[in-house]
Amino acid sequence: MKILEDFFQFHEMSKLDYKITLIHSNTSLADGSDYLFLNEFLENKMALNSVYKCTDSDVEDYKKAS
Repeated sequence: MKILEDFFQFHEMSKLDYKITLIHSNTSLADGSDYLFLNEFLENKMALNSVYKCTDSDVEDYKKAS
């Protein structure tokens, strides 16, 4: 993925901690704020300096928890 390649090139210079979530559109999420809360939900389970691709199962877990 080009955007991740670019990010990692930048990261080599900055050395800042990060958490990257990849979330595709999902019709079961009501509005934009759901995506922000889903992102927070996922990031709380992630280690620093990691990339995670959200699955349909993650969306269902988020909906159950909220």
